[in-house]
Amino acid sequence: MAGIVETTYAKSLFEVAAELDKLEVIGSELAAVSKILSENGDFVRLLSSPAVSKADKTDLIGKVFDGKTDGCLLNFLKVLAQNGRFSHLAGIADEFKTLLNKEKNILAVTAVTAVEMPPILQQKLRNKLAAITKKNIELTAKVDRSVLGGVLLQYDNVEIDGTVREKLTLLKRQIQTQVI
Repeated sequence: MAGIVETTYAKSLFEVAAELDKLEVIGSELAAVSKILSENGDFVRLLSSPAVSKADKTDLIGKVFDGKTDGCLLNFLKVLAQNGRFSHLAGIADEFKTLLNKEKNILAVTAVTAVEMPPILQQKLRNKLAAITKKNIELTAKVDRSVLGGVLLQYDNVEIDGTVREKLTLLKRQIQTQVI
């Protein structure tokens, strides 16, 4: 769940991007920058360090991202660094994605299965969820062999567990309560 810093900065960027009609561009670039930086913790630590001057942080961001990101996002990254909030970038990107999904009536759903879900089954699940929720479904399929079978659906703060592992856990609890 996003904290107040992440929510505040994400909403501000979202409003500016909406005014400039650049929600999609900013959203995809922000996600890409966040992913790249999550793989390079040293760079984030450098930009979060109080030992590095604000001017140096701004210059460094300009050298790395100028010409590679939209000017609006570049300015936003500089503001984050100047305000000592660069370490919150991943959370801001997640919150921005949440706001963008809400704007576009998209529900991000993760489906966890024991084996890889075939594309045709993914499409059927997507269609069924869209019919139930009246939203566009963005489905992410993940494999976790420990679920044994069935499917675990996760979206927002909801979890629907239809896995064999969960059914076995429930059965075990029932047996334990019956025996005792």
